[in-house]
Amino acid sequence: MFYLLLTASILFIISFSSGHFWSLISSFQSTCTDPQLQRHLNIQRWCSTYKRDMNITNWDLRPSYFMIVDDRHKVIYCMIPKVACTTFQKLMARSLTNDTINLTRIHFVGFINSLGMRFLDKYSKKDRELRLQTYFKFTVVRHPFDRLLSAYADKFANPGRNMMSVAHLQKRAEMRFGNFTRFDEKGKPLLSLNQFLELVSRDREFHDKHWQSYHDLCQPCAMNYDHVIRLETIDNDIGPVLEHLNYTRPETGDKQENSRRNVSNKLVEVNYHFRRLNPGIMNGLLQIYARDFQLFGYSWSYAAGAGCVNRTGNGMCC
Repeated sequence: MFYLLLTASILFIISFSSGHFWSLISSFQSTCTDPQLQRHLNIQRWCSTYKRDMNITNWDLRPSYFMIVDDRHKVIYCMIPKVACTTFQKLMARSLTNDTINLTRIHFVGFINSLGMRFLDKYSKKDRELRLQTYFKFTVVRHPFDRLLSAYADKFANPGRNMMSVAHLQKRAEMRFGNFTRFDEKGKPLLSLNQFLELVSRDREFHDKHWQSYHDLCQPCAMNYDHVIRLETIDNDIGPVLEHLNYTRPETGDKQENSRRNVSNKLVEVNYHFRRLNPGIMNGLLQIYARDFQLFGYSWSYAAGAGCVNRTGNGMCC
């Protein structure tokens, strides 16, 4: 009975207390013949249902430093940290240069600018609006809980130099857990996964771009993206982006690291960790990422685990 009640409350949270949401989207999630169309309809109907601004002229400038502009190919990419953003930055760089260029400095703004790319916030308002209205716009997403595991592994479990990008959060961890905090040889706190997820779910000051919501980073209601790639189906989704960049991948025989064949293993790991979470922490996470689940068609329940909302008689359809 406890798990039934808990699952019911979680589904209630995911649907933003709107019981008709899932029935509203079921009419256009019945087939997998056009995944991009389904993704666009999902975003449009969510934005319409919840009255979110879909006028690009009223777009909020604050997250525009996550949007890379390639004027040669007329492409805008909203990069989401921990969702293959390094891979796609390098892809855009190679489309402007060549496959042999050294891209070890790809995260430096000056280096990006030297390759012929700029961040959207560096343009005038008039030039921003022109590009937002006429360029090919895309972003890349993954299951929100899978992204959280990736952020934890990269920044806290095996941080190394990556700890520097979240060093400003260390005091929050010490304040929250006090004597229960472990430290490395340099005196930096080492968080357990549960501690990390508790901070994300309950501490508003424990905020960072590596786990900030997709909705806040890329504003899908206002942006009207031309193409949405799911990391779970990246091999099938990446084609239009390559076409717009006029880029042909080297024939190495290798697929993307996060290709479809790895999805099952990744989601098994998500299920293993998140099914063991304290219900209070889980409810907090579902509230924070509810918009991302709904906008991009991801799902979670204790019974079914992590997956995509789109399901057919033949199984899952992302």
